Amino acid sequence: MGDGTIKNIIFIYDDCEKGKKIAFASALITGNSRYSTANKIKEEYKKFDYICFIIGKLDESIEKFVTENNGWIRSKKIILIYFDYENVKLKAKKIFSTFNDVLEKEFIIKQGTEDEYLNFAMEIKDLIDTDYKKCPDNLLIKQIGDFLYSHTTCTLCSCSGSRPIGTPIEYMYKSGYMYFITEGGRKFFNIIRNNKVIISVYEDYKGFNKLNGYQFFGVASILEDNSEEYKSVITMKKLNVEAINSINVMLHVIKVKLERVDIISSDIKKKGYDVKQKYFYI
Repeated sequence: MGDGTIKNIIFIYDDCEKGKKIAFASALITGNSRYSTANKIKEEYKKFDYICFIIGKLDESIEKFVTENNGWIRSKKIILIYFDYENVKLKAKKIFSTFNDVLEKEFIIKQGTEDEYLNFAMEIKDLIDTDYKKCPDNLLIKQIGDFLYSHTTCTLCSCSGSRPIGTPIEYMYKSGYMYFITEGGRKFFNIIRNNKVIISVYEDYKGFNKLNGYQFFGVASILEDNSEEYKSVITMKKLNVEAINSINVMLHVIKVKLERVDIISSDIKKKGYDVKQKYFYI
């Protein structure tokens, strides 16, 4: 919409069962979406940023829809998905040949398998997620730091095989790293086997104009007990190492090197940038 809000997309499919399945799955994955046949498009859908046409047999409804709505469609970003029928592909490309902003990324359905259309739905999601007015890195890293320093608790998510777990836990942040002091648990099973973790820090929902949620992607490691780095983290928490060693149970330290953060922040939007942002740590 060009006003800093989250980008949205309408999936328009011709009236066939396969097209509907793909439209439904794609709408689920991309989010901020609707799906519909061409003859059931509502007026409010015309405000969406993207239009994705899912074309199986190219019935006359889509061709008629494009002809009658040429004006506002021309102002949108268009994605075309074809089933693997050459005559359909050629006819569809001809219909959209006069449009300037058409994504020709060849999302071509070959076998129509679930994995296939789920994967290209993720490609569309990735495409939309990179389409935003970026906040400069120097402002963004300050925003991230301010947010993390003003909060103390997160959800640390880890997974190995069929054992996902989200752990509510207190954290400390310093220079691109997050630290967790903990007695142990299932998360260690996961981290030992798969060191990729996701950390969510967020505020209670208070309305669409007061959104603040940060999702960090990182690599976890377990510090050796009583190593110098372990002791420095304990001290950072203003705890006494000797006192920690004297209690009945061991306390361990998880260190996470942050790689990326996905942000939804109304505070950033107020500064003139899109509400959704990404930051990649070096």
